[in-house]
Amino acid sequence: MNSDDTDIEEERYLTEREVAELTRLSTRTLQRLRQNGKGPAFIRLSARRLVYDRSDLEVWIKAQVVGAI
Repeated sequence: MNSDDTDIEEERYLTEREVAELTRLSTRTLQRLRQNGKGPAFIRLSARRLVYDRSDLEVWIKAQVVGAI
């Protein structure tokens, strides 16, 4: 398998669109969460490019759990 065949689940850094697909949130919702400081941690690569580290996304998702089992 070469790097072109790498599945999204194997990627460490995810685009906003990939995060939206994985979380089933819209990209606009992710943008609002970012603006309010309530979304997952992200890395700004340039003025127009940002990515999310998969491990940071997993931590953020786990932090959204409400209620105890």
